[in-house]
Amino acid sequence: AGASGIHCAGIKTDDDIDAAPAEVKATCVNKFDCTSELQRALDSGAQRVIVPYLGRPWLIQPISLRSNQIVTLESHVELLAKSGAFHSKGAALVTVHSAVNVTFEGGFNSTLRMRQADYLNKTAGVSYSWSWDRHGMDIVNVQGLVVRSIIITETGGNVMSIGNESPMRTRDVTITNCTLDQGFSQGLSIYGGTNIHVEDTLISNCNGTDPVDAIDIEPGTDKQELANIRIS
Repeated sequence: AGASGIHCAGIKTDDDIDAAPAEVKATCVNKFDCTSELQRALDSGAQRVIVPYLGRPWLIQPISLRSNQIVTLESHVELLAKSGAFHSKGAALVTVHSAVNVTFEGGFNSTLRMRQADYLNKTAGVSYSWSWDRHGMDIVNVQGLVVRSIIITETGGNVMSIGNESPMRTRDVTITNCTLDQGFSQGLSIYGGTNIHVEDTLISNCNGTDPVDAIDIEPGTDKQELANIRIS
């Protein structure tokens, strides 16, 4: 008898294998919390993830970028921290941890916005534990990252933090044409990494807890190395 129509269990044919798409456009049906839908797009394995302008903010809890991916925020897109979230003292809006070959880019007025007033308990009806680690972007153990044309503002910690923890080392990071605004502590903290280049970037309105620097470059421990840090 012929074998036509017989599928052997445990063996996948070409038709069973779904290749990762080259490009994915994120969606947000649940306008009250876009986190799971956006993270699903980031986890899709697509080479490029496009975050489209919806005519309203994307309300999100912490999200993570993945390796070997370009993430593009269209012009006027705002990723806005969800009200009532980020109670963890180290909750960052966007994390890039243990990743390689990542690009995070925006168009005109593409913005990451947190809710600094909430975290400082200046908003009626909220209560947060004190922290200076609710960063806008937290970049740790990353090799090959470009952040381009993004505005980050109203953070509960540094606007952007770049560092490393052994054994992986942060290297080859470029921040270009960005605005780092209204950090609770510092605009940009670099506590570990090699070949970190910051260019054509405005850092403004640092306020809150000391040291309140625009840029702070210092290793967090004696095991964290800093080399070839260029600001231009």
